[in-house]
Amino acid sequence: MAKIREIAAHVGLSYDTVAQILSPSGRKRNLYSPDTQRRVIEAAAKLGYRSSNAARGVKTGILGNITLVMCTRIHTSYVPPEVLTGVRRAVTERGYHLSIAWLEEVAFEDPTFVPRIAREWSSDGLLVSYTLDVPTATLEAIHTSRQPAVFMNVDFPLASVRPDDFGAGMLATQHLIKLGHRRIQYADSDTLPQHITGEHPIHYYVRHRYEGYLTAMREAGLEPRASFGGRCEPPRDLSWLDAKPAPTAVVMPHDAAIAEMLLRMTRTGRDVPRDLSVVVCANSALNWAGYQFDVVQIPHEAVAYRATCRLLNRIVDAKADLSSEIVPCTLLSGNTTRPA
Repeated sequence: MAKIREIAAHVGLSYDTVAQILSPSGRKRNLYSPDTQRRVIEAAAKLGYRSSNAARGVKTGILGNITLVMCTRIHTSYVPPEVLTGVRRAVTERGYHLSIAWLEEVAFEDPTFVPRIAREWSSDGLLVSYTLDVPTATLEAIHTSRQPAVFMNVDFPLASVRPDDFGAGMLATQHLIKLGHRRIQYADSDTLPQHITGEHPIHYYVRHRYEGYLTAMREAGLEPRASFGGRCEPPRDLSWLDAKPAPTAVVMPHDAAIAEMLLRMTRTGRDVPRDLSVVVCANSALNWAGYQFDVVQIPHEAVAYRATCRLLNRIVDAKADLSSEIVPCTLLSGNTTRPA
């Protein structure tokens, strides 16, 4: 395992420069140019450098480890590959280590849960992926313990980072409006109407993306057309395809029903985008059956990276900002839309 002096010799920099760049606190990292930081971090990875948590803990009280906390209950923790990529990038840049605690729901109801994680997992802070109905006991335990913690992908006013799902629905709809479409369908095959009205709890993104669609349509003076199937597996309700007059475009808040929609259209002699322009909200570029979809990309990697950076900042500075942060979405153009 390489030492700081070996890395310094490898890149031709002083010991202090390399030590400050690799320090988990990051207090003096910005004294150096991005290129210098990159050279040091790449050399450290190449030479197999690992910081000493024990030595650092004795000197600074910082152990150099954070814990990603998730719940085993279905639909409660959403951690796609993009989230892990964002977290890994942030901890690597700061020289931290990452532990993952995948816990039963009962653990989150235990008031000793937070201090126990800090003690048993040697954790400086918690990165929490609990996206639906966060237990009050968990919030109280975090507040009481004063353990640094940041939530991902939840609609909280404090200590959270999430995608701009309202903006995603709005951006997708505005893209179609600019192309001249007026009969624009909003098709959420997996959601019940009760989820939209709040009668049944569901992740906030379902409501926010729909509200973004509604806002864009109303600002353009257009009549919303929405369908909610409430079925998370085939056969999904695609009756909106046969509506009269037929929609010329559709906003799909997720990619679950794409294959069924394409199959139904093929069987009835219709084509994308000739007969229907399609914009999908998805985590990344989407290629399916020869189509490169127009996608509003949900920035889960950026959310995870920003949440992790905020947590690491709070670990070394108790006054660091922990207000909520909303990360904007971006439009990836494909070949599934055309002018009306």
